[in-house]
Formats: sequence, structure tokens, C-alpha cells
Amino acid sequence: FYHIVHMQWMLSCFDLPEICRVDRGRLDGKCYTFHREELLIYLLMAIASGEPHSKLSDRTGQKCDQRIGKGFKWLVSYLDDRYDHLLGLGGMLVWRQYFPLFAEKIREYIAKPISRQDDMGNIQVEPGVWFNPGSFNTAGFVDCKVYEIGTPHSGPAAPEPGSQRRPWWYDFQRAFYDGHHHVHAVKMLSFIAPNGLYIAIWGPASARRDDTRLVHWSKIDDLLFQMQRGYFGALYIFFGDSKFRVRRWRCIRGRHARTHFGPWNNARERAEDRVMNRARESIEHSYADQQNHLQQLKREDLLKMGNDPVAMLKLFRVCHLFYNLRVCAFGSVVSSTNALSCKPPTIQEYLNM
Repeated sequence: FYHIVHMQWMLSCFDLPEICRVDRGRLDGKCYTFHREELLIYLLMAIASGEPHSKLSDRTGQKCDQRIGKGFKWLVSYLDDRYDHLLGLGGMLVWRQYFPLFAEKIREYIAKPISRQDDMGNIQVEPGVWFNPGSFNTAGFVDCKVYEIGTPHSGPAAPEPGSQRRPWWYDFQRAFYDGHHHVHAVKMLSFIAPNGLYIAIWGPASARRDDTRLVHWSKIDDLLFQMQRGYFGALYIFFGDSKFRVRRWRCIRGRHARTHFGPWNNARERAEDRVMNRARESIEHSYADQQNHLQQLKREDLLKMGNDPVAMLKLFRVCHLFYNLRVCAFGSVVSSTNALSCKPPTIQEYLNM
């Protein structure tokens, strides 16, 4: 998952004390003590393998899964609070100065012709679309990712036979039910830059609502407009799929948005829509790569809202943080020379932003 030198860089930036003291949650005020390397290694193993504490504690030689579970939850909360400016929508302010660079990388990518092979084996070349330097204003891509969770408030309210169901079980299960995928899930609104990093995320929120509702709830459009007002000569936007075209936002655009929700007016607009969708599809590799390396996000049996919803929501955000750190260490398909060709920062540069 990471090399030793990468973990040393993380520890130097996390500002963790050498010995971490974690409250046991008892009236006697006693604490569990952990070495910071012990906590970090366990956290990386947990989110990479997706194994429960009862199984992972045996593999790592921990005497008590309750003890290491307390340390795991404490470190997740610590990192979520410390790097909130990189994980939340405040990340837009951190990366604002790089918007012109991001737009230039996307402009160069969509100007390249792409060779494709059809079902008959014939090579077809799709031409790119040329924009003059400085006239292109798409700085990144926006999308929503659905993460399946365990059924909220399932099971009886007590262990005795004949016990009733947990209170408010129907409201909880209905609130998190995704009618499109037919699962209980949460949804993250994420903004991905050409360097392969999640520069801002909002959520998790209930997957019951569609993607456009999350844009309204997050108020990201107003934030993007206000933070760029008077900072650039142009207004940089983020491009999404056709779900984001049902509203005329200033800074969030979807497919066909420039054609006023109707058919293409000319061949130029059709070509622009084609190459922008080709660029947008490149970020789908980020979602697949994220879940391949962070198995914790695929274990819906461990992602339970009823146990500790705040801790679970923080875990989602911290998983995005460690995926960004992996991209900083090894790069990604999105940032490679075959795609958008935008080099991410180093781990130290990213954590010190």
C-alpha cells in the first residue's frame, strides 16, 4: 500500500505525539497508550484490507480488539479534524491558484486525436477539438459516488427472543435507501482535478436523493463563484455528466449544458460535447482504483450507521485522504502521460498545503 519512507513522511507531517493516549471512556479516567507508528500501521492495514478489528487484531498481535478499535477511531477523528481544509469544500480555496494550470492540461488533452478500434478491428481516429490558450475554463470534474452501507437499525432492539424491532427502524432504512441501485447507501459529492486528486469532497449524505440535490445542499456553486470573483479574469467551472445539466449553474456544468438543454446547434458543439465527455470518463478510473486499494469502502457489513454514524462518516473522508496520499506517492491513471498528464504534488507538499 505504501513504502516505509512514505509512512515516515506522513508521521513527520501528522504531528502526532510519540505516545498517543486515548481515553477508555470509563469513569476512572484511565487511557490506552499507543505508539504513533503502531496506530498508523494498523489504520493503513484496516482500510486497505477491510477486515474487522476482531480478525485484524489477531493478525497484528494485538491483545484486545476493543483497545485497538479505540485507537483506530481516535486516529481517524484526529486526521479528519486536522485535514478538514483539504478534505472539505475548503479545499477549493487551497487549490484555487492552480485552476488555470488544470484548465490548460484538460485543453491539451481534448485537442489530441484519439485512435479507437471498432468491433471489426478497424482503426478509427477521432479528431480533437482546439481551443485557444487561455480561452478554456474547465478546471476539473465533478461526480457523485455511491457507497453501499449496512441496513440501518436492522435486527431486534434487545437480544431476548421475541424482542421488537429497533425504534425508528423504518425511518432510518427509508432515509438511506437508494432506489436506483436498490441498496442502502451514502453518497459523496467529489471534485477531481487533472492531477488525480480529490481536491474537495462534500458528504457523505443520504443516497436517497439525486446528484443535483447534493449540489444544492453543499452550496458549492455559490462558493466557487464567490472565491473566484475578482481573483481571475475568467470564471473556472467543473464538468460533470448529464445529471448535472438539469439546472443552469454558473460553476457546475453537465453534458449539453452549453446548448441550453436542447440538441446541438452545430457540428462544433457536438464535437465539444464528445471530447469533454471523453475527458470526464477518465475520472472513472479514480473511483475503481480507490476501491481496489481501499477495501474498507467495499465492506458494507462494517459500514453501519446505527453504531456510530459520526465515526463512520469521518472514516469515509479519511479514506479519501489516504487515497490522495497514494496518488501523491505513485501517481494515477488520470494524471499519467496517457491521460491528462498533470503531475501531483509530493506527500509532504500535499500535507503541508
